Amino acid sequence: MDGRGFKLETNPVYPMPNDSDEITRLNNIQYLICYALQGHFKAPVEEHLKRGIRVLDVGCGAGAWCTLNSFPFATSPLQQKLARLYPSSTFVGTDLVNIFNDSFNSSSPPPNVSFQIVDTTKARSPPP
Repeated sequence: MDGRGFKLETNPVYPMPNDSDEITRLNNIQYLICYALQGHFKAPVEEHLKRGIRVLDVGCGAGAWCTLNSFPFATSPLQQKLARLYPSSTFVGTDLVNIFNDSFNSSSPPPNVSFQIVDTTKARSPPP
């Protein structure tokens, strides 16, 4: 539609585009959220992340929360990739459509990050 890419084969139909403009939009939103929160999260989970836990990011979109590179003017380590900051933890991102792989271009996600196409409304348990 209007030159934008949509995945219509999913059920329910994913209503947003899934192209590079959408990846940029999602990453910009993630940056703004982190800026407003002054970090990636507010819950007291940092010690758990350092020790090593499994983190599920439902509706991860382009995967920015787990993998976004340092922001252009980052001054805090919390503004760096969570996967790199907490290598003992495992991050699993899920979404209805596969735009996370498109967001990496020629690179791959960090080794402690994986992405799965999952309709969370139909999943019986968290992804492995």
